[in-house]
Amino acid sequence: MGSSTNRNRKRHDRRRKDRRKRSLKATGSDRRPIVVYSVAEVSKMCGISESTVRRDIKAGRLRVARTGAGANGRILISHDALEEYLNVRPTSDGDPGANRLGGQ
Repeated sequence: MGSSTNRNRKRHDRRRKDRRKRSLKATGSDRRPIVVYSVAEVSKMCGISESTVRRDIKAGRLRVARTGAGANGRILISHDALEEYLNVRPTSDGDPGANRLGGQ
């Protein structure tokens, strides 16, 4: 009975180490948390409609990460991808550099 307990403990420790590795990969090498936004948050911050954001995602102008599958999945936009999108997306006066995220 004692040897099976040791095996279970080792298996548990190995799983914990694997989880820790995955969480470090998700936050990057400098261990900063990754900031992500939803489609609704991006549309509010940029002053454009959600359908415009979704259209730009579909066209490949905005990089995203998808979680889940189908209608239940979520679309997540990283802060870096959003900054890149804003620097490329032209404003009404045609100046792509005029769009910036303030305060971040």
